[in-house]
Amino acid sequence: MTRSPTARRKVLSAGPVIWLGAASGEKSFFDKRGLPEPGRPETAPLFGANPTSDDLVTCGSIVVEVRVDAWPGRDATLMRYGARDRWLRGMMITYRPGEDRLVVDMVQGEELRRVSVHITPVIGETELRVTYSWDAPHRTGILSVEHLEAETIHQTRFRDPLPLPLGDAERLVRGDGVEAGDGQILSLGVAHGVAPVGLAPGLATGSLVKTPRGLRPVENLCEGDMVLTSENVMKPVRRVVSRLVPAMGLMRPLHLHAPFLGLTSDLVLGPQQRLVMQGGEAEYLYGQDSVMIQAQHLRHFRGASWAECGPLIRYHAVLLDSHECLSAQGLCVESLFVGPIVPDMLRTTVLSEMAPLNVPIHKLMPTPTLTRFEARNLVTELYA
Repeated sequence: MTRSPTARRKVLSAGPVIWLGAASGEKSFFDKRGLPEPGRPETAPLFGANPTSDDLVTCGSIVVEVRVDAWPGRDATLMRYGARDRWLRGMMITYRPGEDRLVVDMVQGEELRRVSVHITPVIGETELRVTYSWDAPHRTGILSVEHLEAETIHQTRFRDPLPLPLGDAERLVRGDGVEAGDGQILSLGVAHGVAPVGLAPGLATGSLVKTPRGLRPVENLCEGDMVLTSENVMKPVRRVVSRLVPAMGLMRPLHLHAPFLGLTSDLVLGPQQRLVMQGGEAEYLYGQDSVMIQAQHLRHFRGASWAECGPLIRYHAVLLDSHECLSAQGLCVESLFVGPIVPDMLRTTVLSEMAPLNVPIHKLMPTPTLTRFEARNLVTELYA
């Protein structure tokens, strides 16, 4: 039997996605047409004028953020979903500490798919982002696990994924039949398309970056434009990348209020965006001229609060030939850092459209990144 060309497996790559739904805590949003992105026109209907629960998401992603505190020798169920109306459907995410392996099981009727990947050991309370993506027509899928504390990403590809019924997508987002098991579900999202993983941009749309021509919105920068580093050195932009994500869970935006940290105007950042702090306090406390902290570690101070926005937010990042510190409204923020990465994994990031040989591999700035406790100590010293 000869397979049709459309059934041939292809190399699955990340691309633009349309989020069908997202949930965190008691908040949930779902729209069969796709959740609207602020400032952008509505997209054409994905499933026709009258979508039904039986329509299939043939190419999509389920993104689950969980907090887990695994016990040695005991499997931890991170999420369990089940439905039995008309026919059996289910999904389960399990962490097996004895093997340091994360397993995803998908069930539809008599069909079962199991995929697993070896990850960095979970020690103590740990936050993970699990992205399960599939392209059923091309019979290929990807499981990615981001270990956010260790800043590592683990990935495996698998064959013959099952498409997701649109009704199950809505049930997952609404929490109908979903159980957290041994972990805490921080957020859950379902998208049409392959959601990018890793290399998380962190400057919200409208963030102003210092250039020789003055402050410019980050989203308006283009390849070849010049930007200024914190030392007023001009650097050419290699690419500006962006990522549309649910504005909740571990991607919830942080609002920094001027003049906190020397800001000239308010700035909205992704929680993992790293900032560079300089001054005598950094040298006194940590023996360094400058240190980096993640924006999320500032949320308990008066000058910071969670940003109020819709269900989605778009973050941007500037890629340069080297890893640099840029000025954004008076605050030093890092440019996009790209360490050694295999081409197969690169295709699943926001740099999927760049040829691997054209992607710069950076040497990390000699600036240590502080832990949450260390970051709070430093900011307290600066703003006591």
